[in-house]
Parts: sequence; C-alpha cells; structure tokens
Amino acid sequence: ATECEIERPKKQKIYYSGKKKKHTLKIQVVADAHTSDVLCVFVDKGSRHDFQLFKKSGVHFQSKVLAFGDKGYQGLEKLHKYSLIPIKASKKHKLSPD
Repeated sequence: ATECEIERPKKQKIYYSGKKKKHTLKIQVVADAHTSDVLCVFVDKGSRHDFQLFKKSGVHFQSKVLAFGDKGYQGLEKLHKYSLIPIKASKKHKLSPD
C-alpha cells in the first residue's frame, strides 16, 4: 500500500494524511510474485491503515497461497495462516543480525 497526493478536496478532513502532511488517497495493489500480474487494486481515503485497507478491500487468498506483506500488515497471520510478515523490533528485544 502507498499514498498518492491529490488536490485539496471540499471535505478535507477525511482525506488528510498526518503522515504525509497532505491530502492523499491510499492505494493497495495485490500482485502475483511470479508473473507480476496485478490481481486487485483498492483505493480509500488517505488516513487509512494498511491492514484496515486490506480487510475493507475484501481480498481473500486461497488456503495454500503464500502471502507476503510488510510491517503494516501485522495481523494477517490470523486471517491467512500462510503469510510472511517481518518481525518488529522493540526497545527491549532487538533483532539479531540473522
């Protein structure tokens, strides 16, 4: 998922992204890693979190499909057991070089 800047709309509050400090739309693209075919594109207002956008889009993977996501998709493992999400480091538990 990524954010794309738009012109200032009449209803500004729902499209304002505090992260980018601009009015944005959030765009999520689901693609096949082997063929690079785009399977699904979903667009929503800019202040939406990546995982919320995924749930709202209604995308469902087949049971044996391996899904890759970034740290914004934490919680995907609960919806789809074959998913790979990076592990987050914390102050008390730093990541090993591996």
